[in-house]
Amino acid sequence: MSTHTTDPSTAWLGEYAADLTPEQVDSLNHLRAELTGPGVSTASTIRVLLEDAADYAEHTRTQRAAAHVPHPTGAVGLVEDWQEWDDGTIRRSYDTASWENTRPTLDTVQSTAISVWAGACEILDAPSVRFVGIAVDFANLTPAEARRVAQQLTEAADKAEAVQGD
Repeated sequence: MSTHTTDPSTAWLGEYAADLTPEQVDSLNHLRAELTGPGVSTASTIRVLLEDAADYAEHTRTQRAAAHVPHPTGAVGLVEDWQEWDDGTIRRSYDTASWENTRPTLDTVQSTAISVWAGACEILDAPSVRFVGIAVDFANLTPAEARRVAQQLTEAADKAEAVQGD
């Protein structure tokens, strides 16, 4: 939805102004002030800023479309903003549990880091897609570490199955 505005701080944003938050407008105006000056093409700068404004406006419309959906039960940590995917669905991802193992190695710069998490990708007006993720920065594990990771993967799978909202 677009509306015409005479506010000089948003007039240059045209059709996007109505779908931008005040923070987004401030960010774009600040960037506009930084990017305009001697030797800078105003037309190309405005074109780039309008592309950013279009992205911001799309993000805002997507958040509004999903505003009625409650915070996911069982989520821990960050619940990502809703995003429109290429297939037209609106989704957000979040963790339901997280475990991390680290240990120093002989090289003081490197360490073994293994993160295991259970999470879900919630699709607006559709069931959640559950998953278990693992990230390994160093693959040589002792037998005890391998057993610990296996235990954490099992726990993560249990958590992923327990995600509500299906």
